[in-house]
Amino acid sequence: IQEHFGAAPTAGAFHSLSSIAALDQVLTHGARWDPLILIDPPIFPPPGHELTELEERNMNEMCALARRRPTRYPSYQAFADQLASRPAFARWVPGAPLLFAQSTLRPDPDGDGVVLCCPREMEANIFVTNVDPTLWPRAGEIEAPIKVIGADPKLEFQHSPSILCRAFAEDQGLDYTMIEDTTHFLQIERPEAVHRVLTDFLARHGAGPVGADHQPVAPA
Repeated sequence: IQEHFGAAPTAGAFHSLSSIAALDQVLTHGARWDPLILIDPPIFPPPGHELTELEERNMNEMCALARRRPTRYPSYQAFADQLASRPAFARWVPGAPLLFAQSTLRPDPDGDGVVLCCPREMEANIFVTNVDPTLWPRAGEIEAPIKVIGADPKLEFQHSPSILCRAFAEDQGLDYTMIEDTTHFLQIERPEAVHRVLTDFLARHGAGPVGADHQPVAPA
């Protein structure tokens, strides 16, 4: 990208497990993004932390859920309808279930219908191996500005990432904003709010462009 478009700051914005992969890349191979935005990262706590048991339980539950996931659906719309019918996804904006289906499924090469882009065994393995306790305490070593955007930990039956990322940001002194009334799918529930926080952070660190009508946003 730098060779094609010219040298410029390159911001990286990652959600959930991809934010863990991004942290690992930076700590292993050096700076790749400047700045770096982590959205509700399910980061594993350091040894002895009070949230370790919570995250271990969450990863085991997510692993078991992935292993039970259907491998195929008759259509994109069938999966979208299933998502839209479940209370866990009730906060999603209109149109999001179908877009989610089109992004996570692909046509079945061996027949009719659609199948998972990511095999469920691979997804389960990603969850069960997300147990690196060294990323949390080393995040403070990263020289690039880091922004943590988290879901609302006050919601009933909230998943662990919102609790983890708030504790992680506070412990490491990272710039943190919580988006009220959101779950782990905060970008699909309140996309405008997440976008405002993200673009404000980019503007403050010279990694625009930001539209002329942009106004800095106060933390939610």
